Amino acid sequence: MTSKVVRSGEEDELLNLKPVKFPIEVSDTDAEDFLIEAKVTRFDLRWQIEVDWAMGDQRGTQVVRNDGGELFRTTGSGGEAAVCIWHESGKLIQSQSRNCGS
Repeated sequence: MTSKVVRSGEEDELLNLKPVKFPIEVSDTDAEDFLIEAKVTRFDLRWQIEVDWAMGDQRGTQVVRNDGGELFRTTGSGGEAAVCIWHESGKLIQSQSRNCGS
């Protein structure tokens, strides 16, 4: 994660968004918002966010997807799109992939 200065919107005021150091601790009355910015140059990615949490002795993972329950999608802006199909073992399936680099 990196810091970024952005415009806040209506007032066009500059805000300095600092990276969060994980893990973080919040209370049940102290909400936390995160801005996630995903950029790619030549790939077409579908992704989700997984948040591991703990409260006392309870632990879990919360999966975050878009409002329709679909994976988020980030598409590159330059060059031919890459299609990279990975086997669950972590190995790239060459016969079903293209433009994935070396």
